[in-house]
Amino acid sequence: STVAAATFGAAGALRPGSLSFAALAAGLVAFNPMVLFMTGQVNNDTAGLASGAVVVWLLVAGARQGYNVKRWLVVGVALGVALLLKTSALVLGVPVGLALLGEAGRTRRWRSLITASVAVAAPLLLIAGWWYWRNVQLYGDLTGNAAVALVNGRLAPDERWANLARNVGWLTRGGLGCAPLGPLSACFPVWVYLVAAGLALAAGVGLVALVRRGGGLRAIGTPAGQAWLLPTALAAATMSAVLIYALTYWNAWSGRLLFPAYGALALLLAAGGLAWAMRPRARALIAGTVLALNAALAVYGVAGLIIPRYGLPPTPSAAELQAMTPLEAQLGDTARVLGYHLSTDSAQPGGTLDVTIYWQPLTVSAVPYTVFLHLFDPAFGSLAQRDTYPGLGNDATTLWEPGRVFADTYRLYLPPETPAMADAYLLLGLYDEATGQRLPATGATADPDENWLAFGAVRVEP
Repeated sequence: STVAAATFGAAGALRPGSLSFAALAAGLVAFNPMVLFMTGQVNNDTAGLASGAVVVWLLVAGARQGYNVKRWLVVGVALGVALLLKTSALVLGVPVGLALLGEAGRTRRWRSLITASVAVAAPLLLIAGWWYWRNVQLYGDLTGNAAVALVNGRLAPDERWANLARNVGWLTRGGLGCAPLGPLSACFPVWVYLVAAGLALAAGVGLVALVRRGGGLRAIGTPAGQAWLLPTALAAATMSAVLIYALTYWNAWSGRLLFPAYGALALLLAAGGLAWAMRPRARALIAGTVLALNAALAVYGVAGLIIPRYGLPPTPSAAELQAMTPLEAQLGDTARVLGYHLSTDSAQPGGTLDVTIYWQPLTVSAVPYTVFLHLFDPAFGSLAQRDTYPGLGNDATTLWEPGRVFADTYRLYLPPETPAMADAYLLLGLYDEATGQRLPATGATADPDENWLAFGAVRVEP
């Protein structure tokens, strides 16, 4: 991929002739499960991923080999494309600015700084300038974050740190791969993230030792030191920007926000990890082992996490059926609802509630009916709602196997402003999305006028 190739090139410029370093840095990106997951989709997050790696490559190569106007023009084109496709690419301005200042310090000529700045700015403004002018006209600011605030909501000062503590796991786990998709959430076991964190910590310690062996901060004045400073600055700037963004807006917790720095982080982690080995054979062994583990994790992510999410809902065991709360209700002549299970009987504003329904199909329907599930309070109405096909679309009622009992889990998200109450309960039913017509509900918990089943006591705590 472009990211792996650019990272390999940057590694070659940082350490010419070190194949273990270049292969490990490129492989950390190429086999990252989150990268593979996102590059398999059509999205603009991968633009930030690729642009970050390409800009770092161009800057590192320039720091080691020297800059010229042509190289600065290419940097401007790459940065312009990045800013047009992804606003988070603004963090790339940090290493670009440092590279410009470093070149001015090397030549000790302000004229060269002006020439280089114009060479970067001209293609950048030509490619992406119109988009940011458009943002000012539509939203009143360059980035369009005013519109983001309207959609996602801006955090109040007293909510920020509590929201950080509640959601930081999505950000850290998402760096390796974790998608918060309700019951479809595709996340590795906790021990995988702990092992990855341990390896990253070891690489960080190795990186500190490497800097000390290389002369510490005094090395920044050398071409090699300036070259290493650029990916370090990008990684630090990206993490700082993500933290500020996530402390400002709701729903801003995702590993993909770190994408512009993935190539830079791979270079730093590879250098720090290999710093523990003095001999070429040992470095090759470390690189090969880490790459094999990363590739195996990527394969497991596809075969063990993603593919199973697209299978039929599971058939519950006899023990599960014994542990459920029975309902013995029916929706039309399509399905019998045997019972349910709640992940908790108390939820919190901004939290989640998992509701597992045990279905027994009776017939194959002519139209695909939609499941609706509400957390409801008579005084406030619907507190949280989920409308979806059975099996999250994998087991439509038009394809049901009559008689096969299955367990289907639905996750309800409670808005942060949900009031505390002690008498909320659940509403369940099936309806035809085309007409809005609900199937008749029968049973002890059924409301024949509304055609839904009412069950389960849920307490919403402050």
